[in-house]
Amino acid sequence: VVSEQIFVDVTNAGEEAVPAWVNVFPNPFSGQVHLSLAVPPGQPAEVALFDLHGHFLQIKTVHGQDSFLETTDLPAGIYVLRVQVQEQLAHFKMVKTE
Repeated sequence: VVSEQIFVDVTNAGEEAVPAWVNVFPNPFSGQVHLSLAVPPGQPAEVALFDLHGHFLQIKTVHGQDSFLETTDLPAGIYVLRVQVQEQLAHFKMVKTE
């Protein structure tokens, strides 16, 4: 368990244009979140999940174009998903249902 707090500005999360290099679905979600990345095979991507208070919840490094983020242990609510590949960065407002 990591107990690190960082601050994430969520005022524009989900309101900006969705970058063409990443697709995150479904949203809303209930279990797993699917990540589809338009990057070269094996290219590492860092995926981090935060609550709306900026508390870090989980991080995962994925290698490849398709991956899943397991979220079954999270309560229903609104979260911010950050995806970073090299210098490219995208934030998504995600809604978890029961």
